[in-house]
Amino acid sequence: MSARDEGLAALMRAGYGADGAIRLLDRVEADASAVTRRAILGDDLNPSRMVLDAQAYRRLADDVLATMPDPDRWDLDGDEGWILAQYVKRLATQLTLASEFRVSLPEGLGGYGEIVVQRESTGSDRWAVTNGAVTGLQAWVYPVGWQHVARVGRDVAFAHDLDDALELAEAVAKIEGERLNARIRAHREGGAQ
Repeated sequence: MSARDEGLAALMRAGYGADGAIRLLDRVEADASAVTRRAILGDDLNPSRMVLDAQAYRRLADDVLATMPDPDRWDLDGDEGWILAQYVKRLATQLTLASEFRVSLPEGLGGYGEIVVQRESTGSDRWAVTNGAVTGLQAWVYPVGWQHVARVGRDVAFAHDLDDALELAEAVAKIEGERLNARIRAHREGGAQ
């Protein structure tokens, strides 16, 4: 008899119906799996080194190949996997030094503008989509929009991993570009009257 079957029998003896006992066991198993997964992989705000390395590899593999003079011709000193791993390792190390990324607003009527993806602090894996201000820093907080970091707190503002923050920054750049273009159009139309 499996441990699950023994648990099911014990729950039924304790007065749980078959459906209730099965639901409870499913929930306990799911919770145990989540705890084990979190222990191995970390969580969204604190991913494990293994997860970070895998994310870096996936994100950088094509970029690494693009930086090679001739990716089809490898050194004789190592096989393809080893050389690619060395490039990824070097780029992942360089990535840890970055404190911010800038995402340009789409070209429009208003000229140049950008959204800043900012790391919470050195060594942190928490990022925020910000307006880049030196004082009065604002972060994009879904679904509200721009909020002062001092008001909402750093835990709310710096709630993204790098991939999610960059993806959100691209969406915010489009929103802000459209908003800026609409304001300029409205000003031009109002000024022509």
